[in-house]
Amino acid sequence: MGSSDSADRQSNYRRIVDIIDEFVESDGKIFSYCMADDGFVSIAVYSEEGDHILRHDMLDKLSDPVLDAWYAEPKGKRWEYFELIINDADFTFDFTYPGEFDPDEGWSDRETRLLEKNLGRKPVDYGSAEGWVYPE
Repeated sequence: MGSSDSADRQSNYRRIVDIIDEFVESDGKIFSYCMADDGFVSIAVYSEEGDHILRHDMLDKLSDPVLDAWYAEPKGKRWEYFELIINDADFTFDFTYPGEFDPDEGWSDRETRLLEKNLGRKPVDYGSAEGWVYPE
């Protein structure tokens, strides 16, 4: 693998960060949990808003960039999902690969666990008429 391959892959991840930065206005940390597979993507983006967490619907904006990043990885070395934390100008990706997670843990349970790990245990505003959802 040449350095240009690595630079191309890195630019895919930077594109994800740039899109989130453009559309999510928050003074707190931002957490994203993205899962991909061949032709499939799931995306969750949350921001820390003091006493609560706000969920942002970014599926339309991030689907192609997330899939581009996944497809840019060499076959056999593609991640199952990643966690992204954006804190001011800093960001970190944490990749989880096939075989490194509990396959019996459902998407929703994993998302809840990772959300609490990264942004704490606070009520979540999903932008619905029902209002905030409080952790059990």
